[in-house]
Amino acid sequence: MNFLEILTVITIVSGLLSIAPLMCNSCTHNKLIEYARSFFPIFFMVLLLRAFIIEPYVIPSGSMKPTLLVGDRIIATKYNYGLHIPFVNKELYRFGEIKRGDIIIFYHALTKQNVIKRVIGLPGDKIIYKNKMLYINDKAIAQSFKSASNDAGYRTHEYNENLTEKSHTIWQYPEVNNSVHYNFANVMRVPKASYFVMGDNRDGSNDSRFWGFVERDVVLAKARAIAISWDFSLTPFKLDIRWDRIATNLY
Repeated sequence: MNFLEILTVITIVSGLLSIAPLMCNSCTHNKLIEYARSFFPIFFMVLLLRAFIIEPYVIPSGSMKPTLLVGDRIIATKYNYGLHIPFVNKELYRFGEIKRGDIIIFYHALTKQNVIKRVIGLPGDKIIYKNKMLYINDKAIAQSFKSASNDAGYRTHEYNENLTEKSHTIWQYPEVNNSVHYNFANVMRVPKASYFVMGDNRDGSNDSRFWGFVERDVVLAKARAIAISWDFSLTPFKLDIRWDRIATNLY
């Protein structure tokens, strides 16, 4: 069971215990019932907050490097695009538009997990990704070289990319320059009510280039900020906090 499921069970149990005195006069002074009546409003408010307003998310992989690192704990808001029924990931009410460049969390049916990627293509867009260049509606998306580094033994090139007015940083690995897995010349037309998504780690992301488009109905939240970040790579039994990433806004 995940946190939301556990919280739901606790809220239901405490709620039932809270109304027990209505059916059992002798239960009025029961300590357990008194505790339940005290904590039920708190559990209920946290449940509403967690189910409909805020989604905490832990970054499990490097597919969004350098924007998001393994060990980042981020805060995502669930009210930007609509309301979803908890547990079944079904859209209840739709409002707000998903924009190009948004970092979204969505339910991936193949893995049965929530996944985080950046929105590249909107409904109706024509997408081509060839020789590490992204083309949207026949227009090359501007990239400017930023720096070169090393990531786990791989040479890494870092670029600023301008999908919108605000630029973001992407990674590319020169060694996979001609890899058919990360380049496609065929035109991909984004269907209605769907989106083309990619990871910022362009040569290390399993995304729409592999499994297709993300439907609007399964988009759950918009990533907003990094709450805290822990680096697990330095020592196996120690959590090293990346202080410079705390409270970093995401875009």
